[in-house]
Amino acid sequence: MSTNAASPRRRIAGTASAIAASIALVLGTPSIAQAAPLAQGLYKAPWEVCVFQVDAASNGGGTSYVSADRWKALGYPAVTTSQQFAREKSYIYKNSTSSHEIFADTSRFSSTPCGAHKLTFAEWQAMGSPAPVAMNAQFYKLNGSATIYGRMFTLGSTYVPTLRAITYAEWTELGFPTPQVVSTLP
Repeated sequence: MSTNAASPRRRIAGTASAIAASIALVLGTPSIAQAAPLAQGLYKAPWEVCVFQVDAASNGGGTSYVSADRWKALGYPAVTTSQQFAREKSYIYKNSTSSHEIFADTSRFSSTPCGAHKLTFAEWQAMGSPAPVAMNAQFYKLNGSATIYGRMFTLGSTYVPTLRAITYAEWTELGFPTPQVVSTLP
């Protein structure tokens, strides 16, 4: 009797295991495991030069921008390049609903001189393929013009998005985002 009773249980367990494996194949498994909160220290995203300090003691691991002068005053401590930092502290968005270009911006909610970065497919995968927020177009080009306009953040007491012509150097630094061609600027 015990042999017959165990056989259906093994079949149910085997079936449940097979179903779970099938679901994992269909949905995929995340490429970044659930990581522990970032420890206190200095971090930067792999693609940028801006350095941020994570204070694990503050609620939720507060993050603040570290200027070059502040880094020097701290004695040039080591900075950790971290995919986890990039995922947790970046605002991930795509440029309008029809675009396949995905951007990461660590400066969106803090005052820093760094801006958005167009992620490569490999960078996006390394971050765990986070779902981007769809935003209205951020880059425009007038029909028949070579000038590209971007909704750029300007430094002040806070960053304010301003639509202005961007330089080739800025366009290069942003990863050559595709502008939306329009007849008039919004």
